[in-house]
Amino acid sequence: LPYDVEMFQNGNINISGFQIINREIKEYLNLKRHLLNLTSKKNADDLDIEAKAVFVHDAVVVARAVFATALRRNDSLFRHNFRHGELYNRGFPGIYCHPITDVNNPNRPFTTFEHGQTLARTLRGVRIHWLFMAPELFSSKRITDCYNFTLSAIHSDITAGKFGFF
Repeated sequence: LPYDVEMFQNGNINISGFQIINREIKEYLNLKRHLLNLTSKKNADDLDIEAKAVFVHDAVVVARAVFATALRRNDSLFRHNFRHGELYNRGFPGIYCHPITDVNNPNRPFTTFEHGQTLARTLRGVRIHWLFMAPELFSSKRITDCYNFTLSAIHSDITAGKFGFF
């Protein structure tokens, strides 16, 4: 990989004054310590957490916060969605990107997740104070303030039938 891509992947690049990975928080240090224990001593000195792992961690933390907030507002939101140990969406089992691949329900229409709009509105209001990616503005090498910001990343892969917002 080119040097700048490798630096970005490892969270070592600083873009427009925003630090990609906050290495000063307890959660980062705990995760790094745990990963150090899992690796061999040979590679322990140069171990660093890649940005991909941090993005996944933050996505899971945000998703959990969104579902918890939505359920706090309406605890019966998903009451019709879980039956027989399966997730149902608009009366059909599961959520399919390509409804034609559902062999058990060949007449399944293409549709979005029925609570998608509710979860999207909830996401706009979620504030989490300790994400690894939390942007911090630096002034003369010390943290002055922490600001909330919006990050929209879209991943689509038409051949694999994947499309997601993170």
